[in-house]
Amino acid sequence: MVGTNIFIYWKDDDVWYKAKIIKYLDNSRKFRLLYDDKTEEKLDLSIQWFCIEDDRTKALYYQRKRELKAAGLSMSTSEPPPSLVP
Repeated sequence: MVGTNIFIYWKDDDVWYKAKIIKYLDNSRKFRLLYDDKTEEKLDLSIQWFCIEDDRTKALYYQRKRELKAAGLSMSTSEPPPSLVP
């Protein structure tokens, strides 16, 4: 999974963030992530809501984000992960 782009949900922020998996840490079973804002973080993805970015999820995610922004809204808990959008 190293090198894979993902969308990860942060409940406290009520937002999906885009990140790249840059390393797997065997000793802790966590992944090191690099977010678009260049922030790095170590997370156990087995306990996080996330989906892998592909052309379909990326297009749906950014399309929905543009629609909500135009309406003066942002992504929320009511938004399913992009991979679950029909």
